[in-house]
Amino acid sequence: MKMLRNYKGLPLFGNYETGFTLVELLITTSIIILMMGTVIGSGAIRRTQFNLSINQEKVRSLASRAKSLAFNSLVEETAGNGVCGYGVHIERDQAFIFADKSADCSSSDRIFSLGDEELIGSVNKVTTDGGMHFYDMSSGIIDLSQFGGAGKIDVLFVPPDPTTYINGNRAGNAVIGVAFSERDWRKVIIESSGLISVQSY
Repeated sequence: MKMLRNYKGLPLFGNYETGFTLVELLITTSIIILMMGTVIGSGAIRRTQFNLSINQEKVRSLASRAKSLAFNSLVEETAGNGVCGYGVHIERDQAFIFADKSADCSSSDRIFSLGDEELIGSVNKVTTDGGMHFYDMSSGIIDLSQFGGAGKIDVLFVPPDPTTYINGNRAGNAVIGVAFSERDWRKVIIESSGLISVQSY
């Protein structure tokens, strides 16, 4: 019986040792490493996008809650500091609901200031972590140098309508950016009409 052999002269069937060459092993290993890098990289991007969406929704929820509190309350002018409205105060690393208090609501500054009360509880506050920050994007561009010191956004809802004040004024819109960088961000838009919306990019 004649044994069948391949072009190298090795038997096609039978007991002989064969294996992968060093070049084949290196190519296979490099392909596996590239595939793992792609999967890990896309996972990090998805995690960033997920965290941005969660924090965007938390800010939208705070604004909706403040509006709801104002809608369901009356102006309480008393001899002390009565509640004139409810709003959201946004800084670089936190956002929270506050009660605008004043003895005379017609002379209130309509921003978070001395004498106003920050509402306590986890549903009334959002803090950022992991390099994420809040930014004022009302000008249409994101400026990562903002909120270094005095930059803040105050949105106040005054009962009974509720009337919306943005940084103490009735005009304009508040555009809050939730961002990791200039490329990774989301928007929460609060219009002077009281409409609260979100935009994702």
